Amino acid sequence: MSTNGVTRVKREKVAAAQSQRRATPSEPPPSKRIRISDAGDAAATQNDEEDEDGDGEVNGRHDGDEDDDAPALPRPVTLPRAEDGYVPGSIVRVMLKNFVTYDHVEFSPGPYLNMIIGPNGTGKSSIACALCIGLGWPPSILGRASELKAFVKNGCEEGFIEIELKGALGKGNLVIRRSINATDNKSIWRLNGQEVTGNEVKSRVQGLNVQVDNLCTFLPQDKVSSFAHMTPQQLLKETQKAAGHADLTKWHTRLIEGGKELKELEETLKADRANVEDKEARNARLEREVAKYKERREIEEKIAVYEILLPFVVFWHLSQETAAAETDLLKKRRVMEKMQAKNQPLQDLKATLERIVNDQKNARQKTQAAMQAKNKEMSKKWSEADNLERDAEQTQNQLNNIKVEERRRKAKMEGYRKEIERLQEKIANPPEVEDEEVLREDARKASDAISRQREAVENVRDDLRRFLEEQSRAKMQAEARREQLRRLQDVEHQRLESLRKWDQDTAIAVDWLRKNKDKFQMEVFEPAILSARVRPGANVDQVEACMGSSQFKTFVAQCKEDYDAFNHYVNDATDLAAGGRKLRVNVWFRPQGDLPPPPMSAAELKELKFEGYALDFLDCPEGMKWYFMRDVNMHRTALGSDAVDIGRAMELVVRGGGSGSCSFISGRTMSTVARSQYGQRKVQNQTRDIRPARNWANNRGAVDEQKKQELLHEIAEFEEQVKKLEVTIEEHNKREQKYKKEAKALQDDKAKVSARAEKRVKLLKEYGLAKESLRATESRLQTEEAQKPPEALRQQLKNDLLKIAKKRVRIAKDYTSLVRGFITEQENATRAILEVCQAEANLAALERLVTQTSDKFQRVLREVKEANETYKTLKAKRDHADDHANRILRDAPESVADKYREKEAEGLTQTSSVDEVQAKIETEKAKLELNIATNPAVVRQYEEREREILALQATVAEKEAKKKRLEKGIAKVKDQWLPALKQLVASINEKFSAAFERVHCAGEVHISEDEDYDKWAIDIMVKFRDSERLQLLTGHRQSGGERSLTTILYLMSLTELARAPFSLVDEINQGMDQRAERLVHNQLVDVTCREESGQYFLITPKLLPDLKYHERMKVLCINNGEWLPEQKGLGSLQKMLDNYIDRNGGRARFGAN
Repeated sequence: MSTNGVTRVKREKVAAAQSQRRATPSEPPPSKRIRISDAGDAAATQNDEEDEDGDGEVNGRHDGDEDDDAPALPRPVTLPRAEDGYVPGSIVRVMLKNFVTYDHVEFSPGPYLNMIIGPNGTGKSSIACALCIGLGWPPSILGRASELKAFVKNGCEEGFIEIELKGALGKGNLVIRRSINATDNKSIWRLNGQEVTGNEVKSRVQGLNVQVDNLCTFLPQDKVSSFAHMTPQQLLKETQKAAGHADLTKWHTRLIEGGKELKELEETLKADRANVEDKEARNARLEREVAKYKERREIEEKIAVYEILLPFVVFWHLSQETAAAETDLLKKRRVMEKMQAKNQPLQDLKATLERIVNDQKNARQKTQAAMQAKNKEMSKKWSEADNLERDAEQTQNQLNNIKVEERRRKAKMEGYRKEIERLQEKIANPPEVEDEEVLREDARKASDAISRQREAVENVRDDLRRFLEEQSRAKMQAEARREQLRRLQDVEHQRLESLRKWDQDTAIAVDWLRKNKDKFQMEVFEPAILSARVRPGANVDQVEACMGSSQFKTFVAQCKEDYDAFNHYVNDATDLAAGGRKLRVNVWFRPQGDLPPPPMSAAELKELKFEGYALDFLDCPEGMKWYFMRDVNMHRTALGSDAVDIGRAMELVVRGGGSGSCSFISGRTMSTVARSQYGQRKVQNQTRDIRPARNWANNRGAVDEQKKQELLHEIAEFEEQVKKLEVTIEEHNKREQKYKKEAKALQDDKAKVSARAEKRVKLLKEYGLAKESLRATESRLQTEEAQKPPEALRQQLKNDLLKIAKKRVRIAKDYTSLVRGFITEQENATRAILEVCQAEANLAALERLVTQTSDKFQRVLREVKEANETYKTLKAKRDHADDHANRILRDAPESVADKYREKEAEGLTQTSSVDEVQAKIETEKAKLELNIATNPAVVRQYEEREREILALQATVAEKEAKKKRLEKGIAKVKDQWLPALKQLVASINEKFSAAFERVHCAGEVHISEDEDYDKWAIDIMVKFRDSERLQLLTGHRQSGGERSLTTILYLMSLTELARAPFSLVDEINQGMDQRAERLVHNQLVDVTCREESGQYFLITPKLLPDLKYHERMKVLCINNGEWLPEQKGLGSLQKMLDNYIDRNGGRARFGAN
């Protein structure tokens, strides 16, 4: 290294140290005891949660005065280095076989900068691929082939990669071999000769802090452009992994997770607090009603207690009255018993007379029963005499009618004989009828003709029906095509159907709104996808880029009442969607107010080549404009072509110092510019590519002309088919009418044949009936002739009259005898009645005597009876009152029963009267009538809500405590992370800016802060021309060479702070001019060949002459091709270099080993 170079490096170190001190004059020293692990990575000796009051040690140096609450300051990381110069994790040796372009190669890179050079196609990038795949990372990191088998050399069945990594201090090296099969994506891993799994290899490699998946440490050729395409957020995360404090990534992850958790917790806490306030407010409105309800319940409870007390009071009083009645009854019974003893002799005589009266009554009843039996027998004989008299009259009448019957019989027989003669004459002359076979054959012929005719008619009708159906289908198809054509031409319908496919709930809500506009005070606008259009000639992609997907589907209300009504009818309803579920659609309302004005005037827009603001290119209802301004910010989003001056536009949109964001679109890139709310309030710009429009892409009324022509052609075909079918149908109708006439004639012929057959049947039937009638008439005549002659019948009737007379005489004798017996029994009954009357008179006389002598006894007896009735009545009332009172007490609620028992213990049952208790009940009922009943459901809601409030308050308290713990934890981690990050970025910025100054450009690196820790970022600002301002590095704004230069300078700025054992960049100099390439190369040599630097691989296909060289760097030249000399020594690069040195007298120095 030259003297000037050494002096420049020293100056840079001194400047970096001074810059660090200036950047943090009041920041405390680091809080962690940092040591370098055996794996070469800086690690904390204690967890964040442990007590942090010990001394720290960095690289063996004691830092006893450091504050444990502050992070370690970033400084050049001196990795542990073995005697051979390699740090743990460095690549000591690489061997490849049948890998991409290599048949077999083995080489050993140096511990510092390794330049791998060679012509294009020789396999330089294959070495980067081998390092990535051989150390366990997937091929996707390379941006090349995605399948592992693609890396086996063509024509070979298998290959392998063997990499030897420097082991931890005091331990052996790791030899990793990965064998690859060309037929599948499987591979075999070996570690130090032992077969292991890929995960074991990756674990050991990551333990050495190898970071192949970090673009800041491993940048393959096909990923060079990806570095510039990394978002600033990704760049921050990858930078933290590659350099600075070892815990930066862990702290940042904790902050991201803690921030998200805190945000979610704050949102839920806010919702819970609002819920508590809402429930408390709702309960406050119900407190008066609940108090009235409780007062009413108290009155009802008092009434219930008094209604229990009342029957017990009644029972107590009835018990007292019953006891008094029982005492009175017993007293009167004793008086009655004394008087009864004095009157006993008269009572005995009375009993004797009562027995005599009963005996005589029994005798009277016996004589009366005997008399009734005789009377019954007399009635029976009288009835028999009446029956015989009727029989005699009937027999005499028959005797008188014999002559009349004889004349009638002779007339009937004469009639039968005449009928027989007539029928015999008819039978003798049978009718003349047609031959049955002839009639049957005629009928068959007629039926066959009719069947053939009917079949012909049915065939015609079937054809007619078929043609009619075809005509109907053709008409329906034509009408369907017309409807499709109408819909095709109806853009509104197309857009609604497109929305229905995208979000069915929103489409259902649109259908409902169109039918129910009368339910709202003002117009509720349909979503923007339906109610707004991009004006013709405007860039629809740019206008749509301003909208989010949910904003396209949002209904817009113009007043709070309509907003609430829409939610009630649509989002809260369960009958609009299938299955009874609720719809989920967006509805928006905000009251009109002030908005920030557009950031640029019309003149400024024109000056910067902007065409206008997004709202200028949109046609929509006037009421929708407030939504597009308030929610979408369209009045502040400028649209323009690629010719827009981005830097100037950023200046204009953030002037005035406001913290709000503004957007503008240039070409296909959308920029969102805002000032940071923290620190120096720097300008931040986020860019993204806009996508082609989808929702408004076809909203200008365009119709699919090809589809339209297809539909018109199909309509014409169907209409022509209908016309042809009409002609065919008319022809078939005529044929059907002709066949109908012929069928009617055939039916008439068949009817004539049927009439002839019926006539034949009728004649034959009449002839058969005549025969049957002849036989019946002859039988009736024989019956009449067989009857007895009238003289014999007359004699028989006279004999019957004689028999009846004899029976009547016998019955008269029996009846006379019964009358005599009845008179005797009647005399006996009269005598018995007189005896009973005498005995009853004697008993009555005695009873009058007893009554006269015992009036006092009778009075006493009545008193005893009355007292007994009184006692029974009171006892029954008392028992009923007892059952009633106990039943009421059993059925009463426990609380009411307890209140009653309290009053019973106070003696109210004995001391209260019934009237007093009833008066109290009436008083409480009067109070109850004055207390209007409150719905119990309201009280249940109140009590349930009270329980919910208590639960929510507990939840809020718990979440508030958790929030404090989270905030404290986040603050603690941030106090560790942010100073360390600032120092790291400050150090990177210092080196990055200096590197850009050396190439006569400008560059800065700074932190972009945000409330969301996941959105913190590192912004790389660059300027390559004096006329430009510093601009954010993106994947589109700068040229390829500018991006490459920025990438390598940023990676060089990380080198001194890197923790990875090796880094790699592949063809980073693409697109650079020679001046920039030379400056970059020289800086890279200076940075990577310092004593504390780690291993570095620089792959390049070209070299400029007279580049800077350092003795620590190693140049690896790839000599690979279709043919290599077989002679030993021929083509040896080392021998060629030796010869070159000899020829130049030792003046040239090379570091190729």
